[in-house]
Amino acid sequence: MDLYNIGLVNTIFADEDREMLMDTMPDRHRRTLLTRFAWTIGMTGLGLTPVLAGCLSRKPTPDQGVVDLQGEVFFDGVAARPGMVPVPGGLITTGKSGRVTIVAGADAFLVHANSTLRLLDRPLAMNVEAAVATDANTVGGEAVGTASRSTLGFILRQGKVLSVFSPGLRTLNTPNATIGIRGTAAFLEYQPGSTYVCTCYGTAEIQSLKDSRIRETVVTKHHESPRYIKDETSAGAALEKAPMLGHTDAELIMLEELVGRRPPFIDSPSWKSENKY
Repeated sequence: MDLYNIGLVNTIFADEDREMLMDTMPDRHRRTLLTRFAWTIGMTGLGLTPVLAGCLSRKPTPDQGVVDLQGEVFFDGVAARPGMVPVPGGLITTGKSGRVTIVAGADAFLVHANSTLRLLDRPLAMNVEAAVATDANTVGGEAVGTASRSTLGFILRQGKVLSVFSPGLRTLNTPNATIGIRGTAAFLEYQPGSTYVCTCYGTAEIQSLKDSRIRETVVTKHHESPRYIKDETSAGAALEKAPMLGHTDAELIMLEELVGRRPPFIDSPSWKSENKY
């Protein structure tokens, strides 16, 4: 493992999450994970193009932080409140009645009860700020700044989260899986030994951390390819087809509206006829 990749992992993860991801996977799988993070950071950390910036600048800048919550919700052990912004890289936890909706840059998240989630902050912050300042001179910068505050993805240690992302690459992690996504929305649930992932729309590269041979790329328009990534089956680790569970189109519409977007399935004639939207 080279020094660049070691520094990359140390920058992104808190100690307990780094240990969870790096110490529980076989040695031969670590290189794939590190390569994915390097690829993600290279594309999203400094990848604010004038085209993307111009697109975002036509939308109002979304409010940041907590926009709705109920029950027990904590940011790094402190009770959350409306308008509170999670510390970059901080730990979000919800109790048995907890539920929180969060906007981070141009990304939005609905975290369900009994969940533990860490949003991945962007490293190289000074370089990102410089890129934003340059773009601001040419295309109008506040929306570009919003994009720069978006996440690199997250680590879901337990529970459920629905997320929608601005254009760019993200990495979503659980103790037994890594999902590289591109311009999409996703619902994840982790229970010991099993990850459930629905790529609601967009592209996702799904890989087991128990066996690097177990991987799949899915391209979806409307929940076509949910998957289970399981540690143990009769034949070992597995990637299995699954039904759509745990999230709704109404929740996706709500999250996208918070960041000034619409889910692409809304424009589908079949969806319009079924929902009269």
